[in-house]
Amino acid sequence: MYQAQGLTSVAYVDAGSGAVLEAIIEDQLPETDATPVSISSARSAAESFLVRSGTDAAGLAEAAQLIRSPITAYYDVTWTGNAAVKPSLEIFVNSSSGRVFAYRDLRTGLELAVPVIGQEEAVTLAGGSDPARGVTPNPGENSEPFQHLYDGFDGQTAHQWQWEVYFPGGLIGVDAETGEVWVIAWR
Repeated sequence: MYQAQGLTSVAYVDAGSGAVLEAIIEDQLPETDATPVSISSARSAAESFLVRSGTDAAGLAEAAQLIRSPITAYYDVTWTGNAAVKPSLEIFVNSSSGRVFAYRDLRTGLELAVPVIGQEEAVTLAGGSDPARGVTPNPGENSEPFQHLYDGFDGQTAHQWQWEVYFPGGLIGVDAETGEVWVIAWR
């Protein structure tokens, strides 16, 4: 698998076929649980994304649902084959802006994790945790989300999207999928 990094996006590409397995548009990640965008608008945004990317969803049934977490909300739009148990394609749409923030091609069987918490919300979560409570983050030092690969309990390589938020006293990690916060380093 190869990683292609843009200014505000990242894509993971299958080394053998050249197929895009996942694409994340970092500056479109959800920052809130607000849902001013309708499900039909989210479907339209997802369909337009597929058309612009040249991805063929012919013969696949489309479904969409609103996913709410305690931190953010987003639409999950999927396309599934007639006899298939799992979706073949998946697009995530920000429920606040109506913009696509992630795409996954699930036809390979590889289900890469998807970040669903944006930088602004990650900084808020980190700033509300001990020992960072009341400390202002270092401006301009907050990274883009990145996928951390590690050995899972079952011997397989596991992955997790995370933010690292820098403070004058140290570094706080935020899971970009769940919002879990932990201290990486603090003095």
